[in-house]
Amino acid sequence: MAYQAPRVKRSGTIWDSILDGWGSIANWLTAERLAMGTFLLFVIAANITILYLFLSDRMSLAILVAVLGLIAPLSFFWPHIGLVVFVAVTAGGFVNAIHFVTEGASGERTLSLVMAVALSARALWEWVGIPRDKRPKILSGLVFFLLLFQSFYLLHIAYIYIFDPDIRGTDIYVKEFAAGFWKPTFRYFDHLPLWLMVIPAMVILSKPERLKTVIAGFIILALWSTVITVWEYISPLPRELKIAFKLFQTGESAEGNRILSSPGYMLVFFLGMLLVAFKGLNAKLNGFWVWAVFGLVMIAFASWKGRIIWGLFAASVPFLMFMKPREAVARHLTTAFAFCLVVAAALFHPAVNDQATKIWVEVATRFEKTFDPRDYTGQGSFAWRVIEARYAIDTWSHGTMFQKWFGQGLQTPYGFYETVPMTRWGFGGTWQKTHIHNQYVGALLRIGIVGLFLYLLLIGAFFYRLFVVWKVTDNRYARAFVLSLGAFMVSLFIFQAFHIMISQPEALPIIVIGWAILELIPYYKRIGFIQDEPKSVEAAAS
Repeated sequence: MAYQAPRVKRSGTIWDSILDGWGSIANWLTAERLAMGTFLLFVIAANITILYLFLSDRMSLAILVAVLGLIAPLSFFWPHIGLVVFVAVTAGGFVNAIHFVTEGASGERTLSLVMAVALSARALWEWVGIPRDKRPKILSGLVFFLLLFQSFYLLHIAYIYIFDPDIRGTDIYVKEFAAGFWKPTFRYFDHLPLWLMVIPAMVILSKPERLKTVIAGFIILALWSTVITVWEYISPLPRELKIAFKLFQTGESAEGNRILSSPGYMLVFFLGMLLVAFKGLNAKLNGFWVWAVFGLVMIAFASWKGRIIWGLFAASVPFLMFMKPREAVARHLTTAFAFCLVVAAALFHPAVNDQATKIWVEVATRFEKTFDPRDYTGQGSFAWRVIEARYAIDTWSHGTMFQKWFGQGLQTPYGFYETVPMTRWGFGGTWQKTHIHNQYVGALLRIGIVGLFLYLLLIGAFFYRLFVVWKVTDNRYARAFVLSLGAFMVSLFIFQAFHIMISQPEALPIIVIGWAILELIPYYKRIGFIQDEPKSVEAAAS
């Protein structure tokens, strides 16, 4: 029976009548009725929104809203599953099919922000319900500098929405907008502000059982993505499957069949692969299969155009191997030697030999093209990047003192023109570029000396936190995670001097999930989820 609030006799004022009416509503509005009413209001609002978008000729967003009717509640009530979906969406692995519905925008911005709001609301709701003495520590030095940098960065974004009505965005959006096919809901969007999702992820992953589900979900997604990538590299897939698996930006070039953009959760798989290798290579039975999957992942990365980052990242693998006792290292070397023998034998097969030769020729061609000093035409050479950076530095030096210190804005062109051929929308021409492949020079121009300094402080805070977490735990799995995460971030920050990724979706899975787990390792140790290794050599060897 529903709870009946006691009725108190009041004087005849209007305020007392309002209170009496509210008491009657509270008596009638049980939890079941409240849930049903909220659901009906949500359905009505969703249908009105979808109808409005269809009438406005924005079918891709209408489809997106229909999907949100399922995904947003899913994110709130099952946040660990929602976290996997959020990273897959923001990494571009979900909205691709929508992009091809109307040859327009994919709706990734809307979906990413709605998912972020739903997960943040769930994290806040859980945080309030956790007893104070059992809460994980949220405000560490790394989180403080993250908030400091993001506050400054969000001020620049707010300036665009308040004072800059022009739609410019990144270069690809300029092409689509000029062709008349792009009707953006958001005038400016990049993935740097989504780094703030580290904080909700820390709250959601503070329950260890959720961490296991999230890691399993990422491994399933990324393993499937890896298989599809290798398949596309060996034998190109039909267009429909390319769309479904975010491989539509592929095609034959001078270097062979290139995959320009891969799903961002492949990065998560590579990080997870190091963890599996660190654990699995200690076993007697599954070590060979771990090496086999590891080789499959390396082939997938070799087929990606931005593969240079993986060469730096893979350098950390030997350190993971030799962190262990001599008995474990001996097993590693034995397994690796057997795996190399199998690979060497497979190279005698013509099909395998052709693919290996193809990869070698492509890598050599790419390096020759990259370091050709005569190529400055915008085809990915190092000389082109140097000229581009000089244009940006020259633009920064001619700014006012205020612009030098606080930046000229996130959409600032810098006098570097690029001519592109006719696109599939029937538009081609010449325009000024807005993004810079050297992210540090780009930060200097866009957010000034202050913004670049805050960004470098954030990088320093990350590596300091990495060192602190390494020192406070002796668990070999936790240390493997710390080392592999550090190796990835080193290669990523080096990569920023040559290309643009830090504000792109590919980096987001590692930033959000990796940084959240890094911050939670001391908390996991406190609650007994991870334990330090025994100190004796005999126990460690066993």
